[in-house]
Amino acid sequence: MTFDRAVPDVFLHIGDEARKAGSAGMYDHVFPGNGEVQGPVPMAGADDLDDAVQAARQAFSTWRAWRP
Repeated sequence: MTFDRAVPDVFLHIGDEARKAGSAGMYDHVFPGNGEVQGPVPMAGADDLDDAVQAARQAFSTWRAWRP
């Protein structure tokens, strides 16, 4: 049996947005078992972090008021 070790498309999820690329570029994910590059992964930079904090602050009041 063989396995496909390719990494599926990876996104930065910030708020309700899925970003294909991060402001800090891309990183080649390497499978540690054989050193093979599995695929590119976006790297979050300062701009992405600022956007994530802003999205979290906007969502907090709604989340906090939610009751099960």
